[in-house]
Amino acid sequence: MATPTEGVDLGHSGAGDNCIDKAMPFAINGAVAGLAYGSFACCFLPPVMKGTKSPMVGEVLRVISANTIFLASVGTAFALGACTTAKLRNKDDHWNAVVGGMAAGSLFGLRARRLPLGLGMASFLGLCCGAVKLRFGTYLPQLPAPVRLPKFPPTPNLSDSDSKSH
Repeated sequence: MATPTEGVDLGHSGAGDNCIDKAMPFAINGAVAGLAYGSFACCFLPPVMKGTKSPMVGEVLRVISANTIFLASVGTAFALGACTTAKLRNKDDHWNAVVGGMAAGSLFGLRARRLPLGLGMASFLGLCCGAVKLRFGTYLPQLPAPVRLPKFPPTPNLSDSDSKSH
């Protein structure tokens, strides 16, 4: 009897085919977004500890690092959810994105420790990610075709042209 994962390699199978390799760009993009969000949050809503009037450096760094790690884990959860589902199903379609979006959205509920928020964000992100994948087929912009420079004719040999003109 064949198992559902027969013939599916869940380990490292070359560059770009491993789910960890696919998750790294999403984690890096999430970390950059978290860094930006944490920085802006500290600028506009500075965290002030009790008994002080100005923000403490340690508290600012805690807020920035917490947002950076959280959004990096959201990106990683999406990529790992979508990639693992694709490998298990042997298909690359919008349902993989729905599962990845639901995995990413559930982390918002875990962070807030509220089940309704987690279910709502999982449904919302799953729907949005599935719609983007269904409509555009990818999350990454298509790269333009490389521009080929025209080949110039070889430079004429000046000594040959000088001898013919005389």
